[in-house]
Amino acid sequence: MLSIIIPVYKTEATLERCLMSVLRQQVDMEVILVDDGSPDRCPQLCDEWYRRDPRVRTIHQANKGLSAARNTGIEQARGEYLTFVDSDDYLSADTYEPLMHTLAQHPEYDILEFGVVKFENSNERQDIILADRVYHNRMDYWLRARAYDHSYAWNKIYRRWIFDHVRFPEGRVFEDVQTLPLLVRQAQCVATASSGCYHYTLNKNGITRRAGAKEVAQLLEAHLPLLQEILRGDARALDADGDLSRYYLMVLNIQITYMLLSGKAPEIPHYAFRIPFGLPLRTRLKDWCIRLFGLKTYVRLLRMMPLVQRRLS
Repeated sequence: MLSIIIPVYKTEATLERCLMSVLRQQVDMEVILVDDGSPDRCPQLCDEWYRRDPRVRTIHQANKGLSAARNTGIEQARGEYLTFVDSDDYLSADTYEPLMHTLAQHPEYDILEFGVVKFENSNERQDIILADRVYHNRMDYWLRARAYDHSYAWNKIYRRWIFDHVRFPEGRVFEDVQTLPLLVRQAQCVATASSGCYHYTLNKNGITRRAGAKEVAQLLEAHLPLLQEILRGDARALDADGDLSRYYLMVLNIQITYMLLSGKAPEIPHYAFRIPFGLPLRTRLKDWCIRLFGLKTYVRLLRMMPLVQRRLS
């Protein structure tokens, strides 16, 4: 059975779309609605769905945030597998059935990731299309599959047991980035699938869109332990195809954003990254400036010249 955990908070306008897309999936499931003290009609809507469909369970709790709501769902889940859906998002038809079939055929898979459409019906739309691949090494998955670039909780199905000693961090943002490396560390085998699609909707008021120095610091803190671990090992072997350099450049960009917002000095370890083929000219120019002037000087230039900041940040 698949346990589908749906935190609910201030989403009365989208909750029905979300639930309809979930309940139409042709799999053996339980749906756990966790009302996180929502001040609108969501508590009543959750109770209505509980009465309408025997697959739905509803839990009400005081408002504690997304991580706490997910953790409550994890503790109540009864399925062999579990997954997450945010209540302002939805699934394409027939998403879970082929994925659960794959898991039945491959009981060695502890995490199965599938594709995403982000921000559709907007000029920011992004399609994350994955191939059918299997990873027995967590660094291969993190770097070669670029899991760091789509480290979301909700486009993956997990064996429930890998959450035995893992919970989402409460009171923090970018909780998915902090949690996925811990889950991958537990897993023996991670796979990606070409089937299935999760629709992630645009929320212009979301905390990640309004992130300040404190929030960006939390994002940086999520990446630093893994980056440091990678750099202590055979970094060059992991960078044979530029995979480590791409990851390092992404973390470096987070560091630059943090420095611009906070004025504090760099924290990430040094790595003589190379510029992977195919990066946009703007990115290559930025990397050239960092190499020429150093990171601190580069950030000072950005702070002094707003036009350059817009061009290069």
